[in-house]
Amino acid sequence: MPQIIALEINNKLSSNTFRILLDHLPVEKQAKIRSFRRYEDALRTLFGELLVRTSVMEMYQIPNNCIQFNSNCYGKPFLVHPEPFHFNISHSGHWVVLAIDSHPISIDIEKIQPFDLSTAECFFSKNEYADLIRKPPIEQLSYFYDLWTLKESYIKYIGKGLSHV
Repeated sequence: MPQIIALEINNKLSSNTFRILLDHLPVEKQAKIRSFRRYEDALRTLFGELLVRTSVMEMYQIPNNCIQFNSNCYGKPFLVHPEPFHFNISHSGHWVVLAIDSHPISIDIEKIQPFDLSTAECFFSKNEYADLIRKPPIEQLSYFYDLWTLKESYIKYIGKGLSHV
C-alpha cells in the first residue's frame, strides 16, 4: 500500500545543525546540496534525502551507511536492495513530500502562485491550453496546477523526468 509522508520545514535551521544533518548523506549528495545557490533549495533537498533514508532504515532495519541508491539513465534514483522499494520526492515552498510503494510511484507538489499563460502554452497540449483559457479567471489557477502536477507526476513516474519534455 502506498505511503505518503509530508514534512513542513522552515528556514530557521542553524548552520551547525545543517552540517550535522548533511553528514548523514554520501559525499556526492553533500556536494550537490552545497552547490545550490538558494539555501531553501538546499534545505528542501537535504530533508527529502533524509526522509528517504529514514524510511529505508525503518522499513528494512538497515543502517544508514548500508543504504545504496543508483539511478536509471535519466537520473531517477532507485534503492539497490532485494525488496521492491519505489519512491519519489517532491518539494515546493515549505513542504517536502515522499511517496513510497512496492510498485513504481510518483508525486508532485507545487506552491500555488500566479503563473504566466505563456508557460501553459509552452508545456500544455493545444486542448489543455484551450481548456485553461476558457475557464473563468477564478478557476484558471487551480486548473493550471491540477494539470501541471499531473503532468509532472506522470513524467516522474515513467522515470524520464524533464528529459521527456
